[in-house]
Amino acid sequence: MSDDSTKKNHIVSVHGRGANHCFMINGETQDVANRCQVAVDAGFEVWIYLIEASNMGQPAYTPTGSLNLRRVYHLYDAMEKYHDEIHSTIESLDAHSLEASKKYITHMIEQLQAEAVKLNEMDQPTTGS
Repeated sequence: MSDDSTKKNHIVSVHGRGANHCFMINGETQDVANRCQVAVDAGFEVWIYLIEASNMGQPAYTPTGSLNLRRVYHLYDAMEKYHDEIHSTIESLDAHSLEASKKYITHMIEQLQAEAVKLNEMDQPTTGS
């Protein structure tokens, strides 16, 4: 578990199905994104903003006392997008020989498996000393 110095305030905006919700959540940015996944799985789009001080001061066109927000995530269900990309890739293999297609698919699978390993490692809790 990390110390409180890595936790920051975030504004989370949830939209969809005729509803708009806005929340403030304190935590590490990746943890906040993970906690918002339930809303994405329910069909909502989620925008996560980090509240941070501006090194340029208060712009003249913003309301007095307003806070700067930096968007760090726009979460949505991208399953259909990736499904389409997979099918597009598979269809493009028709332009290649059988051996070349097998070689390209093997290469893509290796790359995706390597990325999955990295993501799984990032998801593991770290042990403190």
